[in-house]
Amino acid sequence: MKKSTEITTTSKGLENELKKKSWVYTIIYTILVCVLAGLLVFNYFMVFTSSFNLSTIDGHYLVGVVSTENYYQTQPGQVLKVKRYVSTSEIRLNDELYYSGNAGEGTGIVVGTNYPSGYVVVELDGQTKNISVSTIIGKVVEKQDDWGYVVWFFQSWVGTAVLNGVLLLLIIGRTIWGFSVETSLKGRELQLKLKKQKQQQRKLRKMYKNYQNTGLDADSFELLDGDFEENKINIEQYAKSKDLKNAYKFVLAKVHRVYIGKTKITIQDREKITNCIELMCLAKDFDMDTEYMLTDLILKTHVVGFDLDNFVKTCKDYFANKHTTEDLACFASILYVLVKKNKHLRKEEIYNICEDFDKFLLGLKEDNNLKHLQNLSNYIKKLIKN
Repeated sequence: MKKSTEITTTSKGLENELKKKSWVYTIIYTILVCVLAGLLVFNYFMVFTSSFNLSTIDGHYLVGVVSTENYYQTQPGQVLKVKRYVSTSEIRLNDELYYSGNAGEGTGIVVGTNYPSGYVVVELDGQTKNISVSTIIGKVVEKQDDWGYVVWFFQSWVGTAVLNGVLLLLIIGRTIWGFSVETSLKGRELQLKLKKQKQQQRKLRKMYKNYQNTGLDADSFELLDGDFEENKINIEQYAKSKDLKNAYKFVLAKVHRVYIGKTKITIQDREKITNCIELMCLAKDFDMDTEYMLTDLILKTHVVGFDLDNFVKTCKDYFANKHTTEDLACFASILYVLVKKNKHLRKEEIYNICEDFDKFLLGLKEDNNLKHLQNLSNYIKKLIKN
């Protein structure tokens, strides 16, 4: 019998395999989500907040360029480093300034100013253009290759859409992947195993809780903790594992020793006693000790949940083997006490056992026990009829 702290959670292995939630997968997925979420926040600030721009350590504003239509001598994919103007008084002729506003963005060479009217004149590819002072950001001081597309991506609505889409696909993919694992053929097989293991764990916990309230040793408790067929198989296997010729009598002796001295019999105790009594036909022989112990247990308490159908079947099977009249006398005495003590067992099935018993006796040679056996059979039938 495992202790409660020793009841293994074997289902954990199946749950991990079923859900594929190892630490490695969890960490990788969490890192990806956090990185994408951080990039999205960064992108939102640059797209929706004009006061927040990508800048270098020395304070230069960075601009990624993809479309060069409104830019002076700029190649696609370049990054512009822009030094901000503190005031319009810093603007000089021939400065290449960068502007950004509702009318668009771009660069141009300053060829004139008209501050009273609120604009600056710039030249771009031989054409002049009036730029509102309020849209002027600063002076272009350097142009670098290669990083323009990356900077532009984070400064654009395209970046917003792509980052949102990737994050959404990651979440959906993770959900669908987990769901597909559980609903696959292997997943359903694992779920079935998981269900069986959890049922076994609940049974073990319940068994341990009940076991603590009895005086039985662990082996005897487990041998008698199932239904009739389970207990029968358990005792037969126990006999093989321990090389016992009469495993039933061995278990019966343990049960008798524990319960015969108990002053208070619980429902759990009654179930154990009943399970032991209904298996009496497993005894290799019904000697006086077997009769004594079974009779004591029957008189100790009324049986509960007695498996009458299987009991009758094993009784009939018992008659098919060779027995001495002494064995049969002990068997009949136990059967008589069982029916005498428990009114709810006075059934036609038990009556039929006695009928089969009588037929069996007809084939025996006359001896001192034969009359006694016939009387016992008649006593039991009278109990049932009355």
